[in-house]
Amino acid sequence: MRSSAAASTHPAAAEAATQAFHVEAGDIAGTAIDAVVAGVLALCVRHAGVMLGSGTILMGGTGEGSLVIDGRARQPGLGAARPRGFTDARSIPDAARIAAPLLPHALTLAHAGRGNRTRTALLRLAVDAAKSIGKVDDARAESLRAFGREGGGFLRAGPIRDALLEASARSVGGTLTRDDLDALRPDLGQAKRLDLDARQWALAPWSRALGLNDEASAPEIAGEIAIVAAADPYGAVAIASVLVPSMATPIGDTGLSAPHLARPVLRGVTREAAGAALSTPTPIGVAQGRIYESGKSELGAVDLAFGLGGHGDVELLFDDVARRLSAMGAAVDEVVASKRVGEESDPLGVAAGILVDVRGHSRALADPRKR
Repeated sequence: MRSSAAASTHPAAAEAATQAFHVEAGDIAGTAIDAVVAGVLALCVRHAGVMLGSGTILMGGTGEGSLVIDGRARQPGLGAARPRGFTDARSIPDAARIAAPLLPHALTLAHAGRGNRTRTALLRLAVDAAKSIGKVDDARAESLRAFGREGGGFLRAGPIRDALLEASARSVGGTLTRDDLDALRPDLGQAKRLDLDARQWALAPWSRALGLNDEASAPEIAGEIAIVAAADPYGAVAIASVLVPSMATPIGDTGLSAPHLARPVLRGVTREAAGAALSTPTPIGVAQGRIYESGKSELGAVDLAFGLGGHGDVELLFDDVARRLSAMGAAVDEVVASKRVGEESDPLGVAAGILVDVRGHSRALADPRKR
């Protein structure tokens, strides 16, 4: 019989994701997406800047194929005249760095049709898990309850939308518009494939692991990447990478903050198109192992969801760790715990993931070197 498991680079997220699978009499067991959403919501409870930020979700192990939901934040400015532009970085106000947040919509889309438990139930798990780590901000919890009730729609009307627009108004140097928030639609599509020896990986189509320039040319993020992964008894796996920002602007009295992701307009510099996806590292993948028989090979079931948090180093994940995980006969636990290429003292890329064995038993892959 198949089993479930969840893991994260952050303890509150790991606890919430795990609890999504546990049921009492009359409850419905959670799915992999329930677990990942609960884990991400725990990060939102713990950190003010997560919900109004950026992330990506990968899913596999079902008849849909390996899917990716793009929840990266969008460059603001739709429906507005081009701002005059700043003359230098020192003159840029924080309001100009507030982007249009797509993560709430991405979580809503992932959960729709793939989750068994309600968003409000998952939020309760997230709050409880966050409380086990430390004090929970009451205003933030109340704002997140609005997400529980309305999903991404809480940015289409109501006090959180109003506070976000006020904090990023043109009068204070911002460029976020009502059109930006109304146009938010997460993209759902097939993941791209990358063959590495004995495994084939599914990853975000914009990943620089595919030799693309999107992430390679992006400015360094202010913060760290958190990973949440899960596998359920139905054969589905899911993994999310989200930004936990170190620089963000408080949004009124909502308890939420908007991370500094937008690229301000500078005079003499080509403007980032309004509505464009703002690159955020996506160091996650979902993999299938190869089955060899009679000199031939074919892909087996999805058996691994894996990511590197912290620095969000996609090249490190796919050039080093994933390649070692894909070697024939690789000892997965040893790879997870081993030193990364270029690492000297501090852990470089803290790992989290899920491994499913041939009997369908799932277990968490937790990095013993967690900070």
